[in-house]
Amino acid sequence: MKKILGTTAFPIFCILLSFFVLTTDSRFTYSLLEQNESIQPTKELMNYFVSKGQIPEAFNEEEKSHLQDVKQLIKFGLITLLITLMALIYCSSEWKKTIRYGTIALSAILAAGFIIPFNTLFTRFHYIFFPQGNWAFPPESTLISYYPANFFATYALAIGIFAFLIALFCNLSIEILNLNFFKPIKKKIVSRKG
Repeated sequence: MKKILGTTAFPIFCILLSFFVLTTDSRFTYSLLEQNESIQPTKELMNYFVSKGQIPEAFNEEEKSHLQDVKQLIKFGLITLLITLMALIYCSSEWKKTIRYGTIALSAILAAGFIIPFNTLFTRFHYIFFPQGNWAFPPESTLISYYPANFFATYALAIGIFAFLIALFCNLSIEILNLNFFKPIKKKIVSRKG
């Protein structure tokens, strides 16, 4: 049971942690913007997403409605990140297997993400998480001009790469913790207690 739970939780944890690390790095986000005029509204939007401020006036009512839904999805993502962290802590007696199998699962997810065209993934994602349909905008809309498909494709690629690096770091950490140079320290601690 723990192996299945951990194998499922680990890739979700890596992807969500990657998402939150990258979205809180304003330099990364601003580097993806193609128009200078979108920087200030993006700053305001990022503040809105973390519960401060308002949606910038640059966006129309339909766009604001979608951005409100995005904020709710971000909250859901944060809750999911915390739940997966708790699941991983619960599976801590099986760290090595959890991380190893979870990394394999993450690799499969990322491989599928690289094989399936981004537009297909983007559309399916929006059908699942925004079923009310308020996510499709004309090309001349402010939302699309500020954040074209390339913005999201680059973000998705960065999230995938960073998630994989997190998994590699976790794998290396587990291997380092299992090396023999920690055994003398453990023996000293045990001998002092005895």
